[in-house]
Amino acid sequence: MSDIIYRDCTRCEGSGRVLDAPDPTTRCWSCKGRPDRIPANIPEVLPPADEFGDTDFVPRDLGQELADSFSYVVVREDRAGTWEEHNLGLGGIWSSTDYGEAWRQGDDTLLAAKVHEHIAESPGQWCKFYDRTSRKKAEFIVIRLHRHGYVPMAVADGVNVSASSTMWLPPTYTDELLRSSPHE
Repeated sequence: MSDIIYRDCTRCEGSGRVLDAPDPTTRCWSCKGRPDRIPANIPEVLPPADEFGDTDFVPRDLGQELADSFSYVVVREDRAGTWEEHNLGLGGIWSSTDYGEAWRQGDDTLLAAKVHEHIAESPGQWCKFYDRTSRKKAEFIVIRLHRHGYVPMAVADGVNVSASSTMWLPPTYTDELLRSSPHE
């Protein structure tokens, strides 16, 4: 059972339409025409996908609350970035190729603060922060730092805080392909 609370969309003032659009039937981009379905809190469990759009974006006014709800852990991996990280960003909230800037900096607290700030300012999709199976909110943001960049990943439990994401992949994405690096 989800503990989500909804509020009216403030962008369209609850109309579901863009207020100043030339075409009065233009749907509000913020609430997608569902003005009473804007989350007003960060739920511990997401509602079912047919009731709640997993790919909907976290409202920006909830970004700070969401960012503050995680513990941040930096895991340093002395390796190049993988094909997966460079080309697909699979399993992460986003991927960053910073050409070794964070690796050379050496201060993991600054990197964790940078990721926290990014989530607070531009949180992204709900599904990036919740376990796909249980639909429970992650406890940790694990930042996998390698020599060419980093990938923040939401991790549901503290037991596997340094483990890789357990994402679903099509059968054509073999482990060999995903772990290969074009830079070594």
